[in-house]
Amino acid sequence: LRVSVVDNQLVNAVALPGGQVLVFRGLLDAAETPEEVAGVLAHEFGHVINRDPTRGVLRTAGTAGIIGIMLGDVFGASVIAAASGVSSKTGFGMAAFLKSETDFSGQIIGLTSPGNVAFVEGLGDCRQIVTYGNEGDIDTSKKSVYVDMSGNGELRNKLHNMLGENMVRSIGVGATHWEERRGGGEMPGAKPEFFFAPAQIGKRNAEWGPGVLFQKAYAAGATLAARTSDNLNVEFIKGPEAARDIWLDMLDNEVSPKRGIMVSLKG
Repeated sequence: LRVSVVDNQLVNAVALPGGQVLVFRGLLDAAETPEEVAGVLAHEFGHVINRDPTRGVLRTAGTAGIIGIMLGDVFGASVIAAASGVSSKTGFGMAAFLKSETDFSGQIIGLTSPGNVAFVEGLGDCRQIVTYGNEGDIDTSKKSVYVDMSGNGELRNKLHNMLGENMVRSIGVGATHWEERRGGGEMPGAKPEFFFAPAQIGKRNAEWGPGVLFQKAYAAGATLAARTSDNLNVEFIKGPEAARDIWLDMLDNEVSPKRGIMVSLKG
């Protein structure tokens, strides 16, 4: 095993083929104790030793677990979590963690494109699945939290105007709709905020103790990886040209959520 530090503010660590683990500078800066870093490294060492491709594809499950666990105490029985981009790995991971790893007792509504409905239905974590353009099917009489994986400003504005003061929290996480801007201006309901992991990690460390959040998130990630192994077809792509092609396909929404893509720039 070989551990290298990358001078980047990304709060993450990544296991690579050949026994190499990359630790990003942002993780070291965000960690409050050596035990937190050790916990992350132990997780990555497990990837290397077990050579588990499904868990590699679901590396975003760690992020999803942190989001789901952190937001679990935000939701009450009268709250809907509308997670746009729910077919993304982080999106369906968050839905799974909200359902199984927290005290969340409300409904989970997943927003996705028509071609991804069957996949999301098969996962079984969303109480309701709404396709883009049919947001009117959402019950606007209940207090709601919007977790925005898509980054589509037009969609976010539409939901804010639909829900009004029942939009009690609006959180931006990702940008699967990369070509769309989040938009701005005054909107009814809660002021949109961006999910900033280090601040949330600090909050949970104070409440639960250092390192507990990561333990919960990665344990839940392992469970999710096992549960979704039959729903993902893992593919290995090598070389810069192949990496470029699959990246462009993803940007054009031509990659099925059932495909788990492992990319190496080395041919």
